[in-house]
Amino acid sequence: MPSTSATVYVTGASRGLGLAIVEKLLGDGVNVVTLQRTHSTELKALEKKYSNTLVNIIGSVTDTSDNETAVSKALERFGRLDAVVLNAGMGVMGTAANTELPDWKAQFEVNFFGVVAGMLAAVPALRESKLTGGGRVIISGSVGGDLAPPGLAAYAASKAAVNSLARSLKNEEPSITAVSVHPGLVATDMVRELLRDGKEKVPAPIYNYFEAGMNAEKSGVTGGHASVPPEVPAKTFAWLALNAPKELNGKFVTYNDEEVAKQVEAST
Repeated sequence: MPSTSATVYVTGASRGLGLAIVEKLLGDGVNVVTLQRTHSTELKALEKKYSNTLVNIIGSVTDTSDNETAVSKALERFGRLDAVVLNAGMGVMGTAANTELPDWKAQFEVNFFGVVAGMLAAVPALRESKLTGGGRVIISGSVGGDLAPPGLAAYAASKAAVNSLARSLKNEEPSITAVSVHPGLVATDMVRELLRDGKEKVPAPIYNYFEAGMNAEKSGVTGGHASVPPEVPAKTFAWLALNAPKELNGKFVTYNDEEVAKQVEAST
């Protein structure tokens, strides 16, 4: 018998934003299936705490069969799939002309084709979702897809591509709501690792942006380009997975969009 609770499939949940999204969903009584390359200590702890509502799978988001396994597990264990949060991603540093073709391909393999693989596996089940408003596809996007900041050419292009994918789903899948979401500068281990690499390995504009954002958060500054803990945008992602309204279908929004933020806060 299908679960009476919604079920969400989340990719890239071992740490950072993905982990925070999973923790928020579980705390709200939602069933969750995850896919990632490794199971972090934190994710294992969640699986122990929420043994009846969380299933973690090791695999690659770029592998069609791994995504299909995750969706099959959701249907087998919970009898339904209502949303997918396609969060897994990585960032290749370099200008457009100085990024080698293999690096361009590696960037798109994860950030775009990994999203496509998850979408392809999930959409048939999402079409059948009984969730109010239908199934949802929530993609971790980036303002970089619009701004194309210097030193992140491949990354920015991959994010522009997922924004376009959300628009295509809006035009082609009437029962599904697709939204690409910019999570802001999230204070994660990945950002800290980039800063530790130093300016020799990270393009100066990107390094300076990350450094300023992280320093602002340490100083208690909020808003603007200050970094945010992953738990902050995670609230928006979790809310959109279950409640994204049709007026956002095909749109690219920031996690702290004024209208969205009001609805998120009203629900907590």
